[in-house]
Amino acid sequence: MTLLRMEPPEVVPAEPDDRTLMVLTREPGQRRSALRVLYERHQDELFGFLLHVLRDGSAAEDALQETFVRLATSAERSSGSRTERAPPGH
Repeated sequence: MTLLRMEPPEVVPAEPDDRTLMVLTREPGQRRSALRVLYERHQDELFGFLLHVLRDGSAAEDALQETFVRLATSAERSSGSRTERAPPGH
């Protein structure tokens, strides 16, 4: 009698929410992909908002880019300061 070996079904992870992605931006190995997902997820809505406020497409594009550059810079600084801190009690 031959037994069939059944492999467990492949689990497809759910797409991470924004909070999880923000945490991942602080991890050097995950930063780029997390920022990319955040950008792709929010660029249209944020651009629309900026266009409404600024009333200038070029200025809205610049502001959108600057927003994500600042997010990336902040995430990089945050991860650096976290690794430089001494553990509690030391």
